[in-house]
Amino acid sequence: MDKQPTISVCMIVKNEENLLEACLQSVRDFVQEIVIVDTGSTDSTIDIAEKYSAKTYSFPWDNSFSNARNFSISKATCEWILLMDADERIVQQDVEKLLDFIKTTDLDGGHFKVYNYVGQGNSNDYTLHFALRLFRNNGTYHFVGDIHEQLCRIDEQKILNKFANLDVRLNHYGYLDKVVKEKDKRKRNIPILLKQLEGNPDSSFILFNLGNEYLAEGDYKKALQTYQKATSNININEAYAPHLIFRSSMCLYNLKQYREAVIALNDGLKIYTSCTDMEYLKGLVFVDWKRYTMAIDSFNKALEMGEAPSALCFTDNCGTTKPLLALGRLYMKMHDYEKALYYFTKLLNSDNTLYFVLYYIGNILKKTCESHELIESRLTEYFSSLTHLPNLIIIVDILIEQQLTGSAKKYLELMQPLEENEIDKKFLNAKFDFYTGNYEGANTLFSEIIAEENASTILPNAVRCSTLYLFVVALMNDPEKAKDILELVYKNCGELTGKVYSQAYNVVNNIDEKTLPDNEQSENILVVFTELLNMVIRTQKFELFEKLLYVYNYIDSNKVLLSLAQIYYNNGYYKLAEETVIRSINQLNTIDEQGVELLYSSYFEH
Repeated sequence: MDKQPTISVCMIVKNEENLLEACLQSVRDFVQEIVIVDTGSTDSTIDIAEKYSAKTYSFPWDNSFSNARNFSISKATCEWILLMDADERIVQQDVEKLLDFIKTTDLDGGHFKVYNYVGQGNSNDYTLHFALRLFRNNGTYHFVGDIHEQLCRIDEQKILNKFANLDVRLNHYGYLDKVVKEKDKRKRNIPILLKQLEGNPDSSFILFNLGNEYLAEGDYKKALQTYQKATSNININEAYAPHLIFRSSMCLYNLKQYREAVIALNDGLKIYTSCTDMEYLKGLVFVDWKRYTMAIDSFNKALEMGEAPSALCFTDNCGTTKPLLALGRLYMKMHDYEKALYYFTKLLNSDNTLYFVLYYIGNILKKTCESHELIESRLTEYFSSLTHLPNLIIIVDILIEQQLTGSAKKYLELMQPLEENEIDKKFLNAKFDFYTGNYEGANTLFSEIIAEENASTILPNAVRCSTLYLFVVALMNDPEKAKDILELVYKNCGELTGKVYSQAYNVVNNIDEKTLPDNEQSENILVVFTELLNMVIRTQKFELFEKLLYVYNYIDSNKVLLSLAQIYYNNGYYKLAEETVIRSINQLNTIDEQGVELLYSSYFEH
């Protein structure tokens, strides 16, 4: 049996106590050596490293990632070097692919498929790129560049065809909002890049990386200006070049410069003809630009193209499930429910794990079927088994969401004797009690879920939602006692939600005190308050609903009536939705694209 080649993990770290352990856990079982170079930690980073028998070294930070990286690889003794950062994790299912590669290849290394998770960490919220993470420890290579360092040959010869793109995934969490805020990476990186530009002001690669920093800050205008400078001197054969064009187009899209975005994407597609991601993004631009037939053409073209080759793939599924989902949503927006249903069904046939699509289907069936029995019959056709508990959980939740509690009751009863998923079952029973007026039963079940503090396995956010429902139950039946639940709202749902619900408590109890923050968060406040109003209006407690509308007086936004119109529309009060949009125009002089669509949709529905 051939001997398995050995691997050294090489890392540079500083104050990574919150991230390091999970990284080391992901590699500990298949590497022979862990080399950690610390550039000045003051927390427990070194203690965690030593727990994993790492060889630790101190290195004074000199604003050069290459210097620190080269020092780390100089300490490695194994045949292969695996580069990792503390905010990265190797996907365990891919380890065998990595080991097979180093055992059989004649190449000198490989790039891994890096999933860069952004925002709050939603599983679908990421960007994608390939990054060098593996190379032979043969004395041939070193790093150059103070930041976004590049692997080069020590003899300065070009690296030709020595590295492959591997089907090995790496999850990167360094761009999550909470991590960026804690580590303030932009404050560290931008000055280094600006200093590099002083010596090489026309470097497209440095400008590209500087643009990435501005993009990570959400400064689309500054990112675009920097990307455009980079584009003026770009070599289209460089690996970062298609990323530069794509991200420039993303900035134009976010800045609502739709015509310029389409031009940029068309230019990019002339160069990178198999870049499905650009075609898919063009479809998204057309949707926001209200060029719906053009959007349909782009999404269908993306489906024809299929997934892009690895070097031109910036996110997954741009040639498969994403355009199918986009087409379903677009036809739904256009009230062409037959075509929407066709694409949603096609999407589920291609990936039956995307069960959230069934909620769209439930909404379409409610709009198009003549009876509750027909809705139930057509919905259950999407499930291969009606005795499989996860299927029943989804069916019941969809029926409750569509206010078909009579149909939901039958499937609730089928669920009860089946074991497992107890939190999901309890949560659905609580929602059923809530929407059928059994508030005492709902109160008991929601309280039990919160006390257990266990996450549901099928339905997300059971504890959070139970907390909000519990508050609404109190608000409907004993408004003063709702104050006792506010502490739980802050704990389980976050500070902003807590402040919104505190304002609701004050309004219902005639307390003239503002708890809401200033207007820079008005959009998020409206989202949270809309969730509350949706729960109340569906109970048909219209007196409470009317009283809660006074919360809008404390929200610093001219879009409050448009938000209210959307609530009316979502709950089938189409005439009220139309009248409320008109009120927004007459009283607040406010209308936006969504408001125009709402006005049209409300008229269309009734």
